[in-house]
Amino acid sequence: MYKEIHFYESVSVCPVGPSIYLDWYRTNEAIENKEPEIHTMQMCLLSATLLHKGYRMYVHQHNGFSYEITLKSRGGTGDRSVRDAQNVYAMWASNIFREDMDIKRYEGI
Repeated sequence: MYKEIHFYESVSVCPVGPSIYLDWYRTNEAIENKEPEIHTMQMCLLSATLLHKGYRMYVHQHNGFSYEITLKSRGGTGDRSVRDAQNVYAMWASNIFREDMDIKRYEGI
């Protein structure tokens, strides 16, 4: 069964159509109920566990750029591919996945 979860960094990039879970409880409940498509602003739930539960995981940045996070053990490659033991939320919080961070990393060095 195809499942996906979309994380939104900002209300400004949230789509109008689908229901968006704004709180942790309802988002977690949707995950536990194995809803096939989840839209949430609860970034704290970013986890490799969701990938193991069969979800494709997408992050929608405040600037409109979107990307998918994948598991290296399942053939994922590139900068947005994680290992099982990595803390995906901490990686997101430290801006590792950000598209525009490549420029910022080298400014002021």
